[in-house]
Amino acid sequence: MNKADADVSLLNQAESGLPQEDGQEVAYAAELAAFAEALAGGDTGALAAARAELDAVAGRAVTADAAAIAANFQCMTRVADATGIPLDTPMMAASQSVRDKLDFHQYASATNSKPIPRPLRPVARLLGKAIPVILKRVRLKL
Repeated sequence: MNKADADVSLLNQAESGLPQEDGQEVAYAAELAAFAEALAGGDTGALAAARAELDAVAGRAVTADAAAIAANFQCMTRVADATGIPLDTPMMAASQSVRDKLDFHQYASATNSKPIPRPLRPVARLLGKAIPVILKRVRLKL
């Protein structure tokens, strides 16, 4: 990871545009978000409109890159879902707060992972508090 901050809180927002705070700017944020929403929505008319708008403001190369990134994520999700890749118990415990914050439980593949066993839940809560502190030290904002 380079020295730039990464704010993962923006990954799971339902808004059509990303907020600009702390001097953060994402070029073509509203158009990229609309394109991503249209890709996920399955409405071909909305997708065509969002693609045309992104093309108009950002150009064909940015639109192609955005589509390629979305396609890659779709591919990885399908591979994970098809193979039923579960999180093991230590990873479940260590990532609980991040998964809660990003609402990963809403995805079908979340059912492949078993819940954290009751005796480990206090450890998961402790890790959930410690991990953001550790990540902030390496300049990754949650």
